[in-house]
Amino acid sequence: MAKRAASELAASELSDEVRLGERRDSLSSSAGPDARSHQTRFQASEPLFQSRPSTSCDGSDCALCHSYTTQQAWPRGGAAPLVSNGQMDPRQTRSQEQREQQLAWQARAQPVPAIMLEAAAFQPSETCQSQQRRQHSDIVCGVEFSREGSLIATAGVAKQVRIYSLSSLQSSSGGSLHQLPVALHRMPSKLSSITWSPDIEGVVTVGDYDGVVSQVHVASGHLLADADEHSGRRIWGVAHSAMRPFLCMSASDDGTARLWSGYGLVQRAGTITPPGGAPICCAEFCRADENLLALASSDRNAYIYDLRNLQEPLVTLESHERPVAFVRFINRHNVVTSSVDATLAWWDICAAPSSPQQAPAGSADEQPGAPQPCLPRQLPSRWYRGHQNSKNFVGLSVREDGLMACGSETHDVFAYHTCWSNPLATRALGAPQHFAPSVADGQPGAQPTSRPCGEFVSAVNWRSMGAVDLGTGPLLAAALSNGVVKVLSLETIGQDAPPVAFSDSV
Repeated sequence: MAKRAASELAASELSDEVRLGERRDSLSSSAGPDARSHQTRFQASEPLFQSRPSTSCDGSDCALCHSYTTQQAWPRGGAAPLVSNGQMDPRQTRSQEQREQQLAWQARAQPVPAIMLEAAAFQPSETCQSQQRRQHSDIVCGVEFSREGSLIATAGVAKQVRIYSLSSLQSSSGGSLHQLPVALHRMPSKLSSITWSPDIEGVVTVGDYDGVVSQVHVASGHLLADADEHSGRRIWGVAHSAMRPFLCMSASDDGTARLWSGYGLVQRAGTITPPGGAPICCAEFCRADENLLALASSDRNAYIYDLRNLQEPLVTLESHERPVAFVRFINRHNVVTSSVDATLAWWDICAAPSSPQQAPAGSADEQPGAPQPCLPRQLPSRWYRGHQNSKNFVGLSVREDGLMACGSETHDVFAYHTCWSNPLATRALGAPQHFAPSVADGQPGAQPTSRPCGEFVSAVNWRSMGAVDLGTGPLLAAALSNGVVKVLSLETIGQDAPPVAFSDSV
């Protein structure tokens, strides 16, 4: 009876959400052209996404601002821009004390002493540990905290969407807790990526190995939508726009990124094909600019696009030696890329030179005051090394305050900060890794290299800075290739060490 009542309650909640979505669509259609749905806006003949991006840049010498050919003129002279509600940008109102603390931290030559402590542990089933930790049979390809930070969703090659609860962190006094999923939903294909929908409460969007994008209601397990437009080729990444409702993107092995609009992915809104047509490994919307998105490609490049011009990239980030697996926005001007060449790179996408032969900014050959247009090629501002990555995707996650994290083909997870090239902290999660010699890239005569065998950290995700405070340091969810997920708390060491979390801009 209890199960039946719970099922009826979940079905009732789902029907309410569907009716709410239908009501929104009907209101949009009856309110005139200013309230049209996103799928209609994509098909409109006039230029799309005309609104001015919200940023602290004054546009005087910014390559990115000059590339917006259809937007209104940007205010000059360093005037603080306004957000959509007419209020000043919150980043402009930070206290002087916070600024001084941030500058003092960034001035350090070495990373702040920090350590990652295990706060909780989750396993996919009760038999997980007795099966030699399952190694690669249960690789978690995607892990993500919910918006409020109380749930963790995972997806992987076991064809399951698993939901874990962090309620134990609020009730426990410490120590590692080993828990099972609070919800589990089986899917028809292996899953490669997962993300929470910001538009529908309790819904996740997943991409699978058969090229299908699906949306699942986690409480009831109901399949709300599925879209198959990638010709059966594997989807590597899915993403939602935080600034434009019901706008979703999928990146695929077919060399394209598809844009989906409307409630339930009702319409394919656009297609992006980067130069060369190589498989796209990751897609990302900017959280601070409604017009920007980024793609990571196996051609060793990452691409920044403007939604108002999907025909060619705004900026090409080209310096990695091997395929780029992930790309993440820190803010409107900075992105981080991760490659299977075992490096992370931090890019200032507004600092592109005007030509490949132009001298660096500040040199004698540079014309003072001349705007710097965005060009196809860009160089990273800083490299980050320490983890091992030569074959598998090991995840990448960033926070607005500059914290970064990635996995490794060892059993370790690495935390970095944009201020320092060396790792901020590391944590061993599984059994020690052994390495087997192999020929690099399969090329005759190549030098043998070490390839990891056994467990590795396959996915990571930082808990949002806006989530409910649990009385810990920044929380990181890290998934192993055996299906186990661990939650780590990043804590600074020493009385003179500043707190890890500071302002939301770097």
